Amino acid sequence: MNRYALLAFASLGFLPLAGCQNSGTAETSTTTTEHSSAGASGSAAAAGGTAAASASADPYAIAYTPTVDTSWMHTASDTNSSGTLHPGDTVYLRSDAPSSGVVAAKTTDGRLVYVRASDLKKK
Repeated sequence: MNRYALLAFASLGFLPLAGCQNSGTAETSTTTTEHSSAGASGSAAAAGGTAAASASADPYAIAYTPTVDTSWMHTASDTNSSGTLHPGDTVYLRSDAPSSGVVAAKTTDGRLVYVRASDLKKK
């Protein structure tokens, strides 16, 4: 009986170490989110670089507007129109976007569409 009592006490001694494996998941993600959103620009400046700042910056920053009614597609290789952009609408291109062919553009509502570069002019 002494062996079984000793085994039972030894087993119970390890229970506090095991704990709940999902414990702290919400606290960890909340803390991580607070740190990353609270000081993203400050941490980039403190690190002496701009990697964090450029990673959070949207590369689609140059405003363009269609010169005529322009069809847009979901992918660069689509041949069917998915919709139409009208003169006065605003889309944003990357600074390194080509000036001819089909280019990726971000609409004001955040969609990524593909349009003919020749149908756009810089705002």
